Amino acid sequence: MILAKYYAYLTQSGCLTNMSISCLPQAVFTKTGILNALPRLSQDVKFTNQTLQNISQEKDILSLYILRFFYFTTDFITFDRTAMMSAVMAFVSTDALYDETVLATMVRNNEYSIGRLMHDYFTCGLQQTISCEKKNLSLFPVFGALFIVISVVHMVLPVPSVISFFLWTIDLTWGVGYILYDFSRLCSPRIPTCLGGGLYELSEQLLPLKIQIPDTLYHADKCNNDLTLRPEFANIIPNFACGKTCLDAPYKMNATSQSSLPLKRGSDTIVL
Repeated sequence: MILAKYYAYLTQSGCLTNMSISCLPQAVFTKTGILNALPRLSQDVKFTNQTLQNISQEKDILSLYILRFFYFTTDFITFDRTAMMSAVMAFVSTDALYDETVLATMVRNNEYSIGRLMHDYFTCGLQQTISCEKKNLSLFPVFGALFIVISVVHMVLPVPSVISFFLWTIDLTWGVGYILYDFSRLCSPRIPTCLGGGLYELSEQLLPLKIQIPDTLYHADKCNNDLTLRPEFANIIPNFACGKTCLDAPYKMNATSQSSLPLKRGSDTIVL
């Protein structure tokens, strides 16, 4: 059924006959730029002005223990947790794990929490792999965003070398795929369909759209810069080769040069 819907979309979109039209449906989150690619925490008002009484009423066991550990740590080092409270509450929330409305809102705003991370990691839908309906970002900004995040972590925290190796390796491979398309590593060896389009877009960003060939490398008086023969010469010399050889001007490398410097080896003398 999923493949049938996708093939029906291919036919209706007209992408099979017009290459300027994408064969992938519009994703929920498609913003561009490094800043937009960075993961965010939820700004929901329910995560602000939390008190110790609110913490004790937390029903989710995982969130409760994480918050207790946070309170214990901040009490132990006498750290003011007021400024960080909303961010911690937003991150430890597991609402996205069982509430589809909360999950849809977080996907639309590019927000993350423990609940969404767990949901995305253990979810491997064929429709998401084919259509990338949740997220479809550009490869270059996402790579740059993760590079910045990992660099900041290394500057702020004393990360051991072994952990640093896996942090760079995993985040710049599986992490890039997850931030790009919400692609879980559990879906391997399946590959997102939109990865091909992402690599093509990356090649357009890194490689020049047109290569300017110097006039000395082709017959500029008879040919265009794309090495095609000009119309006025097409009938006169139809099989003319536009590219120059080493025998043509200004090179004219048609003579063999000799050197009079002898190379002696024992009793033999070799002249070049």
